[in-house]
Amino acid sequence: MKLGKAVAKLYLYHILFVFISLFLIVPLWTLVEKLPFLYSSLTGLIYVIAMYSIGWNCGKMDSRKIPGFYPNPKFPFIAAAMGLILPVILLIFRLVFPDIWPLNLPFVNGEYDFFLSGNRLAGTADFIFKTWYFPLEAFLGNSNIVTYILVMLVQPLFFIAGYFVGLTKFRILDVVMEKLVYAKKKQQQNQKSPWNK
Repeated sequence: MKLGKAVAKLYLYHILFVFISLFLIVPLWTLVEKLPFLYSSLTGLIYVIAMYSIGWNCGKMDSRKIPGFYPNPKFPFIAAAMGLILPVILLIFRLVFPDIWPLNLPFVNGEYDFFLSGNRLAGTADFIFKTWYFPLEAFLGNSNIVTYILVMLVQPLFFIAGYFVGLTKFRILDVVMEKLVYAKKKQQQNQKSPWNK
């Protein structure tokens, strides 16, 4: 798979899931208000599945062994590193210039809570970083740099894992569906049996 295409997918899907998680606030407002960790777990799970799927598709494409596609164990690490360029820049701005572009908005200035009770923003750069990782917002906490770095590792870890699983063409859904379909067929056979009367 072409490196540029994979990195573009990582960024585009990330932006898409930021918008999806922001959009889901409206229909799930009660959940957001009462159980923000459950909401972030839900949006985070959807985000993780998407990053894994991108990696899996890249791995499946490379396993075809046709011209232009070949398994490359370095590929997912390079793509994941390139997918971290913007988040690392955002984190550096957050650390070095916490209020590089001052906005006179109450929640950006730390006057109000941001998403969680007690979760205050440390300036505009912090607001941009937390918006970039909004699918996992409840886990970011109150400007804890360690959690910021851990959240940044979610995308590359699941992309890399998805790539190597995609090389084997193993699909979790196939295993689950096979068990469900087989169990249903077995149940139908038992119902048709003359001995069940």
